[in-house]
Amino acid sequence: MKAPKYPIYILTILFVTGMLISPWLENKFLIWGLIIIPFFGALFKKYRPLVYLVFLPLGSIHHQQFYRLSKSNYSHFTTNGNEKTLLVQLTQALKPNDFQFRFYGRVVKVGDQKTRGKILVGMDRDALTKKPISGDLIVTQKIPKPLISRTNPGGFDYKDYLNKIKIYDQLQLGEKDFILVKNQIRGP
Repeated sequence: MKAPKYPIYILTILFVTGMLISPWLENKFLIWGLIIIPFFGALFKKYRPLVYLVFLPLGSIHHQQFYRLSKSNYSHFTTNGNEKTLLVQLTQALKPNDFQFRFYGRVVKVGDQKTRGKILVGMDRDALTKKPISGDLIVTQKIPKPLISRTNPGGFDYKDYLNKIKIYDQLQLGEKDFILVKNQIRGP
């Protein structure tokens, strides 16, 4: 077996093919087997070009890590319409406006199920006596809504920006929509 003259083309094709067949490669053992077997074949000189086949499962792993929601994402547990309690930890404070405080949050639990995923949280200023800070927890039964697209043609697309940092939904919380649980470990 002879090595190709321009291997970058073959590597690219195998990587993209791995991304395309990713939905059918759910089994982690199969993926790792497809990575390890070509390396054992490379021990024999005539099978060394088989190492290129490693890029097939690497493309699949890349797709699963960066382009699909994990099975523990909160959106899988909030779509069935049941009233479930969400526990959201505020991770980063954003610049507030005249009407609301805004944060990036991490959905910790939906009901009794531990979950993952980031969310945009907006809380009415009228509903709070004290400004929340990063690390505080929010308990709510409100279901997250999809982000709103830009309304100004040619303007900054905030939804696209948030999608790039893996935030797909938002919570708009009014006065009676949530309970704020203060973080016990605080600085002065």
